[in-house]
Amino acid sequence: MAAERATFGDAGTTLRYVSEDIEDAIAFAKIFARGYHLTGLRRWLYIVLLGGPLLISWLVLVDVLFGLSVTATVGSKTPLTAVLSVATAAVTTWLCVGPLLMLGTHNIVVAPWWMQSVDDDRLLERRYPPRYADKTIKAIRYTSLCPLCGGKVSAKAGGFEFWGRLVGRCEHAPTEHVFSFDHVTRNGRSLR
Repeated sequence: MAAERATFGDAGTTLRYVSEDIEDAIAFAKIFARGYHLTGLRRWLYIVLLGGPLLISWLVLVDVLFGLSVTATVGSKTPLTAVLSVATAAVTTWLCVGPLLMLGTHNIVVAPWWMQSVDDDRLLERRYPPRYADKTIKAIRYTSLCPLCGGKVSAKAGGFEFWGRLVGRCEHAPTEHVFSFDHVTRNGRSLR
């Protein structure tokens, strides 16, 4: 046990994340795996990608509200059906494009479900000058070696305990070996 501890370090040590390119992305996600440049026509296509689902959700909301006003006089649709329709449209839209909307304020987010693999460790990072040459959105994975046990640490969503944060979780002990994650400095420290 002492030999392992000497090899992997103490609980108070920090770790350094490295970025890994996404190799096994599905067809539409490959656009972001290569880096989606936000210039010219590509910028407008990105806006349409976000605006399309938002417009459809807005139209569902208008349809439901119009339907409720008509049914108040005619009477066939229940308010529960209307609320469920709006909730379904909102949740579906958020699951598909919500992370892309959050990139504007957070600069790095967990990729939407349609970009994920089995491990749920794919992130979307908004890159821009002066740190990077071009304005791009890149699908990326950040990993490190666990200083406690030597397992692979991947940056993932923080869950309920670390709500709104990305944290590094070890593959061997994901609830105990938890580390902070800073995508700018690429450093992390033990949170437990």
